[in-house]
Amino acid sequence: MFILFQELYNTNYEDLPTLDSDCMDYKNDGASFQLPEKIGHFSSDLCKKTRSREMRFDESNLSYLHLPQSCDYISLDLTEGYNHFKHINWSNASLDKLDEMLKWILKNRRSLERGDQTKPLDFDFITQRGVFTRIMCTPFVNDEWHIGFSKFKGTIYICPFFNDHDENERNFQRLNMASYGGYRFEHYITKSKYEDTYSNCDDFSSTLHEYSAVLKSKINSINNPNGYSLLYVAEVDCLKENETDSSRMENFVEIKTTNKIDSPIQNDNFHRHKSCKWWAQSKLVAIDRIICGYKEYNLTTVTSIETMNVDSIAQQAFRFWNHKNCWNFLEHFLSLAKNLMKNENDPSKVYLFSKERYSTIITCKKLLHSGNLCIIPDCISIFENISILHPEQCGSFAYSPIHVENSIK
Repeated sequence: MFILFQELYNTNYEDLPTLDSDCMDYKNDGASFQLPEKIGHFSSDLCKKTRSREMRFDESNLSYLHLPQSCDYISLDLTEGYNHFKHINWSNASLDKLDEMLKWILKNRRSLERGDQTKPLDFDFITQRGVFTRIMCTPFVNDEWHIGFSKFKGTIYICPFFNDHDENERNFQRLNMASYGGYRFEHYITKSKYEDTYSNCDDFSSTLHEYSAVLKSKINSINNPNGYSLLYVAEVDCLKENETDSSRMENFVEIKTTNKIDSPIQNDNFHRHKSCKWWAQSKLVAIDRIICGYKEYNLTTVTSIETMNVDSIAQQAFRFWNHKNCWNFLEHFLSLAKNLMKNENDPSKVYLFSKERYSTIITCKKLLHSGNLCIIPDCISIFENISILHPEQCGSFAYSPIHVENSIK
């Protein structure tokens, strides 16, 4: 298991100019985000115990919302079965989400090619949704993040990296149970396409069955009218009840949990710490509804469920964050990265952008020898010989995102 700071210690790098996320430069950019279009999907079985993944190019893991008959005065125990699984780190980030995205690209390369060998893919940036979420929420959220950029044949590939922080046992168990509870809640209120009723509490396992959508979109601004084309993958929770059309992203919902909100202070805390990320995650995939489970009793039990309108969240949070500036900052940041890398032609080079918790400064290091931080594996060079290699021949790509992100639902 690699740790980011250790990798940097063993790597030669060049410091590049910093960016202040609190600056005024981006606030009048007038960024516009194109409604995302779903162009593909795949299913993954993620074993949390071993952190191994099995990928299939199908909809076998597509789930459907299945709410209780009454969403008030319910009692869903989020700790059910936890003693059997508490040795598993439920808050660990997956190690190979970009691997799967690259394999999907290889399988669908013929429909993505544009006939230009200097830039075979007609996309400026390729990544996963979580990267864009982190960037666009940066002016308003005090989280730490580390994001690597590499360029190959005119397209920039983006991958998140995570530090392995020392956590005391009590704090680890609190975070671990919260992450487990998020998965457990999702299990309570969804059913697979093969089930007639929602899953009961006895069939929960440490293998998560994920369904991911592949989307394309575009973001532009007043200073960049042509904009940037984006291709990204997003794990999505489930289709709405009674929906069968998985081609339309508005038919999906996100599933979340949070503390029960009983006072203005609790409402302010929700918007200050959570709502921006919830809104951004949903808008990036054109989802307009969030199913929220409210937790009580030491945060171990969901006692009510509410359906939230995503656009309403932004309207209610105006005192804490500005949704227009989220888009402005995302476009501004991508412009900075693209300009820094305009003369870059070496796909082994990684430009590492970092923001520390409670800091507004974003640093950038050009890693001269990326080593285990390499983003683009050797077999992506199939775009050199487009008719030879199949995605199965790539196996497991060489790089791995580092460690660890808290993935609390």
